[in-house]
This record gives sequence, C-alpha cells and structure tokens, in this order.
Amino acid sequence: MKKARLRRKTEASSVVEVKPVARVDEIVARLEKILTATGWFESPQVKVDQGVVFLGGETDDEDYKTWAGDLARKTRDVVAVVNQIKVSRPSPWNFEPAIANVRELGRDVIFWIPYGVLAAVIFLATLVGAFIVARILHATVARRI
Repeated sequence: MKKARLRRKTEASSVVEVKPVARVDEIVARLEKILTATGWFESPQVKVDQGVVFLGGETDDEDYKTWAGDLARKTRDVVAVVNQIKVSRPSPWNFEPAIANVRELGRDVIFWIPYGVLAAVIFLATLVGAFIVARILHATVARRI
C-alpha cells in the first residue's frame, strides 16, 4: 500500500540539464532560508544530490508539506523532489486551541459591552416612555369616564 502511494506522488522533471547552472550549496541555502522564514516548519532540512532535493523536518499541516515540495520543484536545476517532511498530529492533551478560543470569546464579550449598554439604555428609555404614556392615557381616560 505504501509503495502504491509513493508511485503516485513521484514525478520527474520533463527536462534534465546535463550541466546544471545552480550550485548545490546555493540551492540548499536558499530553500532552507525560505522554509525557515515561513515559520511553518520545525528544523527544516534540505539535501541535494545529483539535482534531487530531499526535504526533511516537521510541520503541522499537510498543505505546508505540499507547498514545500512545490517550491523545491520550481527551483532552478532541480530534477526531482523527495518530500520527507513529517506532518505531526496534535496531542489530544494539547489545550492551547481551547484556551485560544476562550481568550477570543473574552475579547468578543469586551467588544460587545458598549452595544449591551446601549441596548439597556434604549430598553429603559422605552419602559419609562411607556410608563409616562400609560399614565397620561390613564388620566385622560379616567377624566372622560
């Protein structure tokens, strides 16, 4: 099953140059700097052998892994890419997402406080207005009866 998966994902370059222009150390340095700059990868590693780029490291999103492979494929003088970046699964005991949601909820509550105060003022003004109108109508109707 794993071999079939590897066969689907492997692609070779359509053109292989005999005399590559880019130096191996330049390719490695450039790709490592780009992967580090994104902040998406933990300890990114790049190795190049005969125009084949080997990517290593770890990320928490499959899309980031795909992006890194696409980036390496688009690099000049790269013939093929072996993307060995591991996608880590979050621990079920990681409460950081829940804590972040509670913080966001707290910010939302603070954001909505002025609207709540305004609604309370309008409600009280409506009650006072209704009370005054009821007293006036009661007095007017009481005189006529």
